[in-house]
Amino acid sequence: MTNKRDHRSEESPQRQQKRRADHTVPEVLSSAGWQNSIEQGGERARQQKAQWRRDNADHIRAYRARYDAAHRDRKNELARESLARVKERRLREQEKGKESERRVAARRERQREYNAVNREKQNEQHRQRAAERRAEDPESFKQRQREKQARWRENHRDEVNAARRRRRAAEPERYRQAAREYYDDHREVILAHMRADYAKNREVKLADAAQKRKRRDAGLPASRRHRVTRDDQVRNTRSADAFFARSWTDSELRQIREREILASRVESSRIREAHRRVLTRNTRAGQEAACRVQTRAEEERMDAIARGINDRLRRFPRRTPPAGLHPPTPAPTTGPEIDR
Repeated sequence: MTNKRDHRSEESPQRQQKRRADHTVPEVLSSAGWQNSIEQGGERARQQKAQWRRDNADHIRAYRARYDAAHRDRKNELARESLARVKERRLREQEKGKESERRVAARRERQREYNAVNREKQNEQHRQRAAERRAEDPESFKQRQREKQARWRENHRDEVNAARRRRRAAEPERYRQAAREYYDDHREVILAHMRADYAKNREVKLADAAQKRKRRDAGLPASRRHRVTRDDQVRNTRSADAFFARSWTDSELRQIREREILASRVESSRIREAHRRVLTRNTRAGQEAACRVQTRAEEERMDAIARGINDRLRRFPRRTPPAGLHPPTPAPTTGPEIDR
């Protein structure tokens, strides 16, 4: 028997090289290659599972129904345990949030106390840093200051408007004069803005004008809304508070009701009298119109009688007016007229 090693030693070099190439161990894949291979395998597995679920939807549905019927108590117990865990987690989160709020409130309180004690020191530090930033870049510093002031005004709009109203109420004449001067200097700009606002809100403006005309045609007074000063607002507020906070006795309430009843009767009498005047005026106007119609009819009847008598007693035919001219309307007569 020929030795296997001897047989291989007798092979040609080309055959030995081919055999080595067929049994070469593949090189080890890199980490990125392994990762891509794993991801591709996982994607193929997910696609296969999804396809299997689509192909066996009825079988899965029936299996789940059988499982739910057989393990109803276990599923309910698991659901209760899950709900209890959710509630417990929610309570922990709420408690954690409350604890965080308490810590934040305590930190803010400590900060306020520190600021109150070291106010001058902090102001001096702020002034120094502002001076350094202004010296480094004046334009950028001014831009940041403008943006900061704009943000503050936007966040404190109500306070800014209230302060502006107080200043206007303290010196109303000065603000009126300033408004007149501004209008005189910028009249065209203001008118252009008003025209643009009207064009933008044309439907609203027309509706307001129609409402005013409707009130005027109905005999209602115009809207009496007007601005009041700050002192008037304070006075009105105090009067309202005093009125609604007061305790009224039975006799005072009785007097108020009697005054209201008397005022209601007076107002009802006034309305009835106004209505009677309107009816009387309409009746008189109707009577006058009827009298005018009756008088005109009587005049036309008398004119017809006079014309008939005139025609019977006429010796010559009535003259016909030229073509294109209308005969004048005869004036009412009191008797027959005879042409001679």
